[in-house]
Amino acid sequence: MNSVRDYFQVLRAIIWKDLKMEWRNRELISGMLMFALLMILIFNFALELESHTSAGLSAGVLWVTLIYSGAIGINRSILSERENNCLDSLLLAPTDRSAIFFGKAVGIWVVMLAASAVLLPVYSMLYSVFLLKDGFFLVIILGTAGYALAGTLLAGMSAQSRARDSLLPLLLLPVTFPLILASVKTSTGLLQGFALADVQTWISLLVVYDILFIVLGLLLFERIVEE
Repeated sequence: MNSVRDYFQVLRAIIWKDLKMEWRNRELISGMLMFALLMILIFNFALELESHTSAGLSAGVLWVTLIYSGAIGINRSILSERENNCLDSLLLAPTDRSAIFFGKAVGIWVVMLAASAVLLPVYSMLYSVFLLKDGFFLVIILGTAGYALAGTLLAGMSAQSRARDSLLPLLLLPVTFPLILASVKTSTGLLQGFALADVQTWISLLVVYDILFIVLGLLLFERIVEE
């Protein structure tokens, strides 16, 4: 019981540390928002879609924006730990290394959700698409959670590489392709008026993907960070 309690204390401490640092300097959220807003504006002015056409492409454009801005946040989060040798200090903590993995992943996930909360209203106004559909926020939660989990694991693998800035996107996009596909398909269905039950298969894929990377994080993260 004490080991479980200590595990969650370390997990809570890592999450609180990351969120407190982000609240102070707002480095991740500001970079992600600036990039995401720029992408939304570029798509809006470059495509010049009609309202009925933009509704069909809204999910794709939205998830491209979230994915690329999320990659910036993931890369910065892990590299900040490496640059200041904070990760070495975390590894000295007498706890399971998976607590570090989940702490970092949850911190990134919260930042992505915060960025999404700002982006969605802006996106709705520019593209004249109503995003407050039943189940739409569930897709955002599941999709960003899986992306944060996969990104944290892959960022740990690429952090020691000299080409880490370009290596992470090269690793992240192929690995997260099933997640991206399921998120886009589910979002498109919901925006087109389908019921949540009609996109149940894609939602199930999102849940399975999240569970898969939870398990992979438990099994692999310790080996990755200690190499």
